[in-house]
Amino acid sequence: MRASKVKITKIILIIFYIALFTGLALYDEKPNDEMLKEITRLLPEVIEPNNGCIAFIGFASPKGVSSYAYGVEKMQKLKDAFLAKKVIGKMINPFDGKKNELSFQGEIPSFFSSATGKTLENASKHSDEIAQLSWKNKELLQRYETLYTYPHYTEPLDCGYFIYLFPLNYNLISGAHRMKLLQLAVMANRGDVAGALAWVRKDAEFWRFIARSSRTSPSKICSFASLSFDLRFAAELGEYRSLNRKELEMVREILRTFDQREVNMADSMLGDAHWIIRECGPWDMRNTITEKVSELKGLLLKQNATKNRMYALQQKYFRLAELPPQKFAIEVKKPHASKYYSFGRIGIPFLYNPAGEILVRMTISTNYLIIGAQHNLEGIRRLACLKVLAGMEKVPSEKMQPFLDAHARDLGNPFTGGPMTWNPEKRSIFFIGPLDKVPVEIFL
Repeated sequence: MRASKVKITKIILIIFYIALFTGLALYDEKPNDEMLKEITRLLPEVIEPNNGCIAFIGFASPKGVSSYAYGVEKMQKLKDAFLAKKVIGKMINPFDGKKNELSFQGEIPSFFSSATGKTLENASKHSDEIAQLSWKNKELLQRYETLYTYPHYTEPLDCGYFIYLFPLNYNLISGAHRMKLLQLAVMANRGDVAGALAWVRKDAEFWRFIARSSRTSPSKICSFASLSFDLRFAAELGEYRSLNRKELEMVREILRTFDQREVNMADSMLGDAHWIIRECGPWDMRNTITEKVSELKGLLLKQNATKNRMYALQQKYFRLAELPPQKFAIEVKKPHASKYYSFGRIGIPFLYNPAGEILVRMTISTNYLIIGAQHNLEGIRRLACLKVLAGMEKVPSEKMQPFLDAHARDLGNPFTGGPMTWNPEKRSIFFIGPLDKVPVEIFL
């Protein structure tokens, strides 16, 4: 009798676990309504005349080939590959085998550093080297200046690999940008400070425009990097010599306060979320997981649950990006903040959606770290303003900290509300953000 009961109990347990795991295998969540609205919204057309983003994509076009035309061809290949659900080789350049794309000739001189504040001084000693490097990269410099002429900038959110493609293109664009600043340093050293400032103003306005228009975080971060170069160089020009009224006004315009559209990461992260959620992650990751388990992917990767999870996590980042810098600093310093803004422990969703949970962890890792960049850029702007003011007032080293204390209200540390800090040994003004491991500084 007892043996019979044990046998029945085993059968019941087997049936229970079969039912449990069958239910977990077949279960998928109901799509989040807000998430559905986001991934089904109508996106603007990208391959259209006068879209600067296309010129960015085609910036490395072969000699004599229009960056825009090359960008259209490259963008169309990317779109076709995505529509056909193909992985494009290395997923870096859809033009495999084309070896005649332009590249930067030579290297940016080691003396170029916007942080040290000695670009003008070093450029005066190396004008011949700068002239030779400019000549070697003449076409890239011309292309860079042509970027200013495009009236709008629209990114291809329906073709997610652009998020990986853009930073690679930016490396070449950044080389041309830094080369242009070296040319302007030579111009200023020869007496045309107003001309150099006018160019920096034009360049800063261009990158502010890109920052306002960016709808992906890599594009936004790249615009921040370019603006950082411009702000630091403008501060160096502003401190270089006594400026007349017109020149001083140009410095002030370059260093003016950013508006929220220029620095806020929320819109850009929403763009990231659009393609990540729609595609359930980057193509190379998604195919690695799903193609190898094609027969079981419906059991291991649940589309709705994965997208819901991604969207829920992105909402945390959106809210964090909207915080002012002092509240942001408090939030990210809270105990377990890194876990809250990531994934926490593996929970019940992993039981019915293991591949999806892994995919989410691969796709969204430390987004909260890049949000600090928007506040760091404002901090760099304040440092640049302080450098110009200190130069104009000829503040000696022993009075520098009181000078910084007096400007804490308008030009202080954005994360604390207190004054910036003076380092007399390095002759630098600096602040340290809540997520920074080294000081953000500007040298006098």
